[in-house]
Amino acid sequence: MVTDEQTKEDARTHALEVLKNPVYSSLSAYKNISDSKDFGEIDNEVMDKYLYLPSLKGANDLLIKQILNSRDKGKRLTGNINEQKILEESEAITYKNLLNLKVQDIADLTGIKLDKKYKQQADKYLSDLKKDEQGILIETYNAYASRIALATAMTLNSQDIAQNGLERILNPPAQAE
Repeated sequence: MVTDEQTKEDARTHALEVLKNPVYSSLSAYKNISDSKDFGEIDNEVMDKYLYLPSLKGANDLLIKQILNSRDKGKRLTGNINEQKILEESEAITYKNLLNLKVQDIADLTGIKLDKKYKQQADKYLSDLKKDEQGILIETYNAYASRIALATAMTLNSQDIAQNGLERILNPPAQAE
């Protein structure tokens, strides 16, 4: 017999798998950064090149869902894929899965060390918290995950510059005439 607690734990286990999936985390982080006024054009370009576009290669389920949902009356070859809808879907998946976690899971994912006096709170599911408490924890996770994704993209960009910068200077691409 499946208990409510067992169902919550199964959903929690699944949520942790989804949130650790680099496709969903990169797409969700890309949306957060591109929507924010706190980041500049270089940040967005680097995220695009090193995380967003590579993540789309692994986003088959999101792409298939967008294709099927965009069809006119279910008819093949009548739909259009919309990048914004893919990002919104990824963000919705992230949000839904965050609600299945415990407070301690959010702390673990963001590197926050909870004091022992918060043990009772740490074992609560986000879905059982008040909306404002959920919002604070979800925003904390999103801010952390977005900045980690940006740092990863910047590191990849720096490595690319270091490895290929001199090559590009010495052998520039041919100019189109």
